[in-house]
Amino acid sequence: MADHSLRLVQKRTVEWGHYVFGIMLFGMAFLVPDTAETEEIALRNTAILMDLSVTSGAVDVRVEEVPLFDPAAPITASQTLDTQFPINQAFHSGDNTMTFRVRFTPSSDPVVVPSLKVAIGAYTGISWPSIGENRPLVSDFELKPVLTPEGRYLVEVQERHSEQEVLQAGELTHISGDGLPESWNTYQLRLEVALPLSEFAWQQGQILSATPDTEQSLRDEYQRLFHILSQKDSALYRQALWPFLSNMSAAQGLDTETYTAMSLDPVIGPQSDYDPVPYSAVGSHLELFREGRLAALVPIPLKFRHREWDDEATLFIYFWKDQAGQWQIIH
Repeated sequence: MADHSLRLVQKRTVEWGHYVFGIMLFGMAFLVPDTAETEEIALRNTAILMDLSVTSGAVDVRVEEVPLFDPAAPITASQTLDTQFPINQAFHSGDNTMTFRVRFTPSSDPVVVPSLKVAIGAYTGISWPSIGENRPLVSDFELKPVLTPEGRYLVEVQERHSEQEVLQAGELTHISGDGLPESWNTYQLRLEVALPLSEFAWQQGQILSATPDTEQSLRDEYQRLFHILSQKDSALYRQALWPFLSNMSAAQGLDTETYTAMSLDPVIGPQSDYDPVPYSAVGSHLELFREGRLAALVPIPLKFRHREWDDEATLFIYFWKDQAGQWQIIH
């Protein structure tokens, strides 16, 4: 029997008192294996989980230079935001580079101590552990401002590491920034992943150039996709988002239909309480990632708003262009 549980990445902007939801909505099925199951099946039902806690700061998280969230909207909290999500879909088998671009905001509240806490580990079981629950970890680190003997603040790093059968981590390395809390500083973590994850199709795509023609072509593609999504027709958006849905569901060990029903239908399905926000790419600009093979409009212009709450959902979609010159969708 599979236990399907849904985890929703939530970003709370404390000052505004409402939630902004990026549709980094992940379903996970954990199967209880019997002795006849192969190692590959067991590994496929392993989640790489990241616990993330931000206090009085902001952080942008990327794997192989590809943002896990809309790069125009880093995870931000004036007080404390705690969240947990699986990140299998961001990795490929083998060596991966993860970066954390962070800055802190001084707080007038003495109880609020700025910090970024991250815990990463692989977990296989019939349910997910909660944030802070005892579970295997390969990287557990904290960044926080500290006062130096010279009377100025610098970012201090405290970290612990271990190894798991399917996941290993290196030391956290400061790769850019001046080390001052109010500045953006970037830290790098190398992870070796021994899970049977699929290769990314976009790696065979064209290398794009950041030209006005490319940007206009991509704007047209987002608008076409938005027109399909705004109809809230399950069959239509399943067809339009098939590469995205296939990739995300496979990374979580789910069949595509189950993943879609759990993750997208509650927001863009015909029975959802979210309505499409009128399409507008004003203020968005073209950004290229991974040596120009992935493209996105930033901020992402695929938005839905809840009818009663002041909540907004953004479908975070990248595009790439195949060798035949056709735009393709990927997460």
